[in-house]
Amino acid sequence: MIKSPRLLFLLPFIALIATSAHAQTLPENQYFDSDGVRIRYIELGSGEPVIAIHGYTRNSDTWLETIADLAESHRLILFDQRGHGLSDKPHSVSEYGREMGHDVIRLMDHLNIPRAHILGYSLGVAPIGMVITENETRFISAVFGGGAARWEWGSPVDLSNQHGYERMLSSPRELRSRPSLDGQDQIALANLRLAEKELVVAKESLSNTSIPILSIVGSEDPAMEAVLEFRNVVPTMELVVIEGASHLSTPGRPEFVRSIQDFLGRNRLK
Repeated sequence: MIKSPRLLFLLPFIALIATSAHAQTLPENQYFDSDGVRIRYIELGSGEPVIAIHGYTRNSDTWLETIADLAESHRLILFDQRGHGLSDKPHSVSEYGREMGHDVIRLMDHLNIPRAHILGYSLGVAPIGMVITENETRFISAVFGGGAARWEWGSPVDLSNQHGYERMLSSPRELRSRPSLDGQDQIALANLRLAEKELVVAKESLSNTSIPILSIVGSEDPAMEAVLEFRNVVPTMELVVIEGASHLSTPGRPEFVRSIQDFLGRNRLK
């Protein structure tokens, strides 16, 4: 317990100085043009570049709470996927799908990055299968968190989800009935989800990739089944299962960032 009156008097000023110092360390918002769509990104750290793609309804700031430690050894580049955060939010299906993968390559070109590691979580893994199979020479390694690449589309679940997003676009009542999306551009997000099937890649392309792949999933994550199927397609893939972790809690577990640090350390640019 602080008993000194002088220290008690100084506490507000100490807090103000600490707050100001923290504010100075926050990454600066930057933007680039991705074929007419303005994309926000931030950078921190130095070293081999790691491009990280956040999940559905999230943004780049989410990563600062989970993987900021990677910036101690790598140049961490975080961007808001189109339809999210401070990036543009087009209201057309044609502006999503494969365009989400092209955003990654255009960002690398904008920053003059010839090769990078790539990391995604949940929805953030959706473009990774496309970009690593179509641009293999541009990537050093890939990390899939809480999800897997897709090589099939059209299951009953896929079709049910598609009908749900189509209803969202056709009915204002449907938009209002989704409180979990309050504060989000729901029309943009519905268009994004309808375009996801464009990110399906050929199973053979995944099987033949020479890029080292790590998959991290919580033992309680519904994505576990898809991840295990993914490992059957890519037998060389490393798999880390975080016991007791759910889809939402996995990125916040210490094992998550430690596994990534270890994987990146073993797969440096040669």
